[in-house]
Amino acid sequence: MPDGRKYATPFLAPPAPNSTHAALMSVVLAAILALSPLMASGEQWIYRMRPGDSLWSITAQHLKHIRYWKPLQELNGVEDPWHMLPGTEIRIPLSWVKLRPTTLIVLEVRGEVSAQSAGHGDRVPVTRGDTLSSGDFLYTGADGSVTLGIADGSRLSVGPDSDLQLERLSVYGSSNHVDTQIHLMRGRTENTVTPRTGSDAPRYEIKTPAAIAAVRGTRYRMSAHANGDVSATEVLEGLVGVTGSGVRRRVSAGFGAIAAVGSPPAEPKPLLAAPDLSTLPTRIERVPFPVALPIIAGGTAYRIQVATDPDFRTLLFDQVTGVGTERIPDLPDGEYILRIRAVDADGLEGHDSHLGLTIDARPEAPILVSPAPGALILEEKPEFRWARPANAAGYRLQVARDSGFDALVLNLTDVGAETALAPHTLSPGQYYWRAATRADDGEVGPWGDGSMFKRMPPAPDLKQPELTDHGISFQWAHGLPGDRYEFQFARDQDFRDITYRTVVSQPNVHIDRPESGYFYIRVRTIDRAGDLGPFGTPQRVNVPPSSYWPAIFTTLFVVILTL
Repeated sequence: MPDGRKYATPFLAPPAPNSTHAALMSVVLAAILALSPLMASGEQWIYRMRPGDSLWSITAQHLKHIRYWKPLQELNGVEDPWHMLPGTEIRIPLSWVKLRPTTLIVLEVRGEVSAQSAGHGDRVPVTRGDTLSSGDFLYTGADGSVTLGIADGSRLSVGPDSDLQLERLSVYGSSNHVDTQIHLMRGRTENTVTPRTGSDAPRYEIKTPAAIAAVRGTRYRMSAHANGDVSATEVLEGLVGVTGSGVRRRVSAGFGAIAAVGSPPAEPKPLLAAPDLSTLPTRIERVPFPVALPIIAGGTAYRIQVATDPDFRTLLFDQVTGVGTERIPDLPDGEYILRIRAVDADGLEGHDSHLGLTIDARPEAPILVSPAPGALILEEKPEFRWARPANAAGYRLQVARDSGFDALVLNLTDVGAETALAPHTLSPGQYYWRAATRADDGEVGPWGDGSMFKRMPPAPDLKQPELTDHGISFQWAHGLPGDRYEFQFARDQDFRDITYRTVVSQPNVHIDRPESGYFYIRVRTIDRAGDLGPFGTPQRVNVPPSSYWPAIFTTLFVVILTL
């Protein structure tokens, strides 16, 4: 035995080789091999030797009693228990290994999440960095989610509206091999389990009222309905054994299984395909923003989730919705990941699709005031007005002929107030305008939605009417292609007594000559969309008698009667 070697139990030195004690231990080993059900079933822990390890040191550190060092030597056929190469695999029956309690650590938490110590005392809020032990209960609210870390690197993510108990959290010796059992009463979990080599390695087990899912390294989801009578297991990687009513189903990657209380788990069936998110935008400039859900054959609903990390440790949004459009709530500017999967009629959730999102919605665009949407304006140089957002220091303003703002007619980059006057005349026609905000720190936000208005042409200028013995002709200046004109002829300037009205496509009208007297005329433009322009100022027309002889005879007759 090398001098100076330290042991976990220094009062027990290893027996010398070939001693009667070694022979006795060989007999003990034979008895253990014959009687131990663990050895018979092959349930072993494979330990890889590290620099400085010996059979004596790992026995003292990891096994229940120091006497196991000699049977361990015999079991593994080790000739020199003191000099072993690092990486050498040592088979250790699990029944020999010390089990000690361990804890889970809270990696991320959001919303309402609380814990209750082994079912006693009050519930207390859970915060990042807290630890949970065997027997503890965990509860998440409608907006709550939490991700827990296990010593071996596995992760347990618990979704909203979930109740569970950490029934068993044990670690083998001083290793990071954790034996985990979780009781999920209701809710949903997502599990990433570090592979545990060997058919008898420590297990990771989740049980619900309807079934138990046991794995030794995989990635899967498991849920329990609110009343606990049905559970769903969805395997994304590896293999999961699902047991219920004494029947065990092997569920492979890409499949899921439903289990109901009192019945064996259903035969696994394929998970629905991942939705196609290629048509969804990746840059969001307005919040909250709508998500148009893709259609997946067999999908009756969709789960939508948003997180900041690709592992979805912290859920910022988690919602199941029907087919159609779902609105994602207001989120701060930043980088996000959208995850969507379809849900079938049995409640099994399918494969995930991911989409990176950039939200750049601040500073928020101002609310446009005037011209109002669809306004018809007459001003050649219209005034634009908008509301003032918080922290606004300035604005940008654009006016274009098209809704895509490719054909700009006005582009003001530094407007200091919530109003701006067009610096030049806008010809008649249809326009779109929009504005953006510049914050106090100089950051310019996204453009707001464009708003359409029309710059209507002024009332046509009427030319001098042409009066003939048979009628009167009226003419005015020609407008834009496609324009029509409404012409009115009335006895009064308020146009309550209209004697003639017509709509024409040419800038002229001819009417029969009316009886003599004063009349009033006006005309306005109707554009190709049917919008009506203003009437011009009414003009008076004096229609003289076609012959004065009747008036002369009438006058003479009156004079004669008065003599």
